[in-house]
Amino acid sequence: MSYYLIDANLNRMKTEISKHPRRLPRLQIEALRCAGTVGKSNLQELTKAGDSSARFKEVVADDVQGHYEMYKRIRAFFNSLCWLCISFPAWFGYQDVVFICDKMLDLLNYTHNGRRPPMAHFTQAWFQTVCVLADIVQQTRCNLGDAFRQTGNWLHLWTFYSSSSATGDGTGKGSVLPDAPSDIQKALNKQMLMNRQLQSQNDRTANELKKLRQQKGQGNNSYEDDNAGALRGALKRRRNNKGGGKGGDKGGR
Repeated sequence: MSYYLIDANLNRMKTEISKHPRRLPRLQIEALRCAGTVGKSNLQELTKAGDSSARFKEVVADDVQGHYEMYKRIRAFFNSLCWLCISFPAWFGYQDVVFICDKMLDLLNYTHNGRRPPMAHFTQAWFQTVCVLADIVQQTRCNLGDAFRQTGNWLHLWTFYSSSSATGDGTGKGSVLPDAPSDIQKALNKQMLMNRQLQSQNDRTANELKKLRQQKGQGNNSYEDDNAGALRGALKRRRNNKGGGKGGDKGGR
């Protein structure tokens, strides 16, 4: 049951992806709950829609206890999203789920100076990633799976971490060299931007090569059949030519 989310999360996600154009639900990791979990506390949020009277609405808001707990919620989120998109798999399919979950597992095992960043860094990276991808999908109207494969747009949100980002204003955007001159910081920011672009380009190239290999593998059978037929025809014509030559020699004699 932990492979999917509870009904409250599913209803929220279904509402977002049913809009035109389709939208990625902007859900914080604390608001996700796997189906079958018990003993979790909920909160009551005061909401008011239009001219209707204010009412309390139950909101799932659980703290993430560890990296594995966060991975389970992320996996349940994408599995649930894939299940809701079963009528339009081109927008987000199971192959996209496998790709994203593998990426997220690697990112949650990311270490900085031999240590894992705190959970606050990962929870913030998750919400920033969701917001960035939601904007891309809404503005460009591309498929969600294609937006995820452009890793240069969001992967740096997980890997760019320094110990100074744990302090300060809590934004998590600490500089690698906080006391360096402005020209050095600008050069570093420019280099990071180039790295993100190159990383995105490499991922796109890898995906294109993978598709070409798959297409080549599908076309090999027909190509081999055509070659075999052509070879059999050439051998048959060669035998006929040899037989005709012999007969002609006999007739001449």
